[in-house]
Amino acid sequence: MIKLNTSMDSYFNIQMQLEENRHILIIDDNKDIHRDFRRILLPNKQTTELDRLEAVLFNDIIKQDKCTRVQTPFSLDSAYQGKEGITMVHQAMQDGNPYALAFVDMRMPPGWDGLTTIKNIWNIDKYVQIVICTAYTDYSWQDICNNLGRVEQFLIIKKPFDPVEILQAASALVAKWNISHNLHISNKARQNAEAMMVKTDKLASLGKVAAGIGHEINNPLNNILSLSKLMQRNIQHQPCQMEQLLEDINSVQEEALRASEIVKGVLNFAREIPETRFSRIIVKDWVESSLQLVKQESKQKGIVLNYQFEKAIQVLIKGHIGKLKQALINILLNAIYVSPANATIDIRVTALEDNVIIQVIDEGERIDEKIMDKIFDPFFTTKEIGSGTGLGLSIALGIIQHHHGELSIENRQQKQGVIATICLPIIDINKNDATNSYY
Repeated sequence: MIKLNTSMDSYFNIQMQLEENRHILIIDDNKDIHRDFRRILLPNKQTTELDRLEAVLFNDIIKQDKCTRVQTPFSLDSAYQGKEGITMVHQAMQDGNPYALAFVDMRMPPGWDGLTTIKNIWNIDKYVQIVICTAYTDYSWQDICNNLGRVEQFLIIKKPFDPVEILQAASALVAKWNISHNLHISNKARQNAEAMMVKTDKLASLGKVAAGIGHEINNPLNNILSLSKLMQRNIQHQPCQMEQLLEDINSVQEEALRASEIVKGVLNFAREIPETRFSRIIVKDWVESSLQLVKQESKQKGIVLNYQFEKAIQVLIKGHIGKLKQALINILLNAIYVSPANATIDIRVTALEDNVIIQVIDEGERIDEKIMDKIFDPFFTTKEIGSGTGLGLSIALGIIQHHHGELSIENRQQKQGVIATICLPIIDINKNDATNSYY
């Protein structure tokens, strides 16, 4: 059995530039059948041109429309055995011109029968529409369905067939292929746009946190420089104080590791790592590493980040750590932006029976109830022009929902400020991975 691995994306990218695919393959061992198909599906050019001129001359709108449609003919290829047809399907894929439809005879001695041929066609190109042409009852309808499975992707026409029946089947199934193709292109364009929005938002967030990274790294580097000078002085003037020297060396190593962790945190957030499966994440590590990346941003406004864990020290969730960091950093940066100088932002992490709750509570202005239902809309922002993309909360909501969680925003009841609440399902460590499957 022949098989060619083709993903949906690569398959449809082949046809991305074509307005309409009318490519049809006829597989039948009878040459007369091929002539019949060509007579039905390929219009007589001379006749149609005369019809068109007549319609224009006499201003026959209906006939003009009919001539226009007929002048978009099908493109026909012929194969006389199943294996020959398979070779042509394979080559059509390689040439970037796949078949939209194949008419397949059921009996083609001495080679493959129709069902074997169709199975091999779909192993190479699973999107081809099929019309089974047969004069016999070798297989019942149930047998054919059991063998092929895709009842929505094939028709059965009995020989001798009616020309109108063939033309109608070809027109309908080719149109069906093209509609599916166009729908996939639209979906792919939407997915690409969403991916670009996420990337744009990530770059915006990275730009905000990067401004404080230089200061964060500069502190341990200055400490390393000072300690190295002190060590040099001690070696020169007090060579016997080995205990002090070892202490200074340990301090240098600690400061170097601190600088390394800062850089690593930024790189992990910035780099594009394809994550096809969720991994186990310690909630405490996720929250603390996210806070580390916005710490300098809060310092510049004198804002205190006050976080506390309530029974959530070793709570585990499953997810994409990079995406979850992006969501939480968006929410934290938003809270820092709206909070006044010298304010306090509370970050509370609480473990319930099945979920972990992360709350970010700021002291900024309350959200007008008139716009509360718009805050998650893409590009909606109350910030000044140039101060934000309007994507932060929209992207965060999408990420949290993808992790089977919830994100809500509400005004504080008795104080100035807003509460952002993330709710995510917890992993039950007593159950196996089959129960806690990857999403």
